[in-house]
Amino acid sequence: ICRKMFVGGLNWDTTEDSLRRYFSQFGEVGNCTIMRDNVTGRSRGFAFLNFVDPKAVNTVMVREHHLDGKVIDPKRAIPRPQQGQQHQHNRHNDNAMAGQGVRNQKLFVGGLPHTVTAESFRSFFEQYGALAECTCMMDKETGKPRGFGFLTYQD
Repeated sequence: ICRKMFVGGLNWDTTEDSLRRYFSQFGEVGNCTIMRDNVTGRSRGFAFLNFVDPKAVNTVMVREHHLDGKVIDPKRAIPRPQQGQQHQHNRHNDNAMAGQGVRNQKLFVGGLPHTVTAESFRSFFEQYGALAECTCMMDKETGKPRGFGFLTYQD
């Protein structure tokens, strides 16, 4: 059962405290960590948080969220060992999940090497099925990969 969420699109000035306060309206928040650049300490624009009650994740997923003047994008976090199996899991559970308020089947993929290209990211995941969307996130200032991306399979 998923308790962990990825939260993307954060304002650079969002703090762990403001993130925790915002998500506490949906349930008790355990760990809450904004990912930061190792050199500068600056926010990388995304975070991970855990809810004590996994039901809170479903509640979060069914609405749009705004924090610190930005639309933020919370997603279920997929543990690394399961990432390669997630597509197969989704294909078998689409109908079962349809009534549970799941907005989409967009997958977050983290822990990517900073040498990854949009092409290599796409070609790796295409071996598991046809992609409707595939985005490797790039730093707007440097143009370098940020180490994570999103993808959605066609079926």
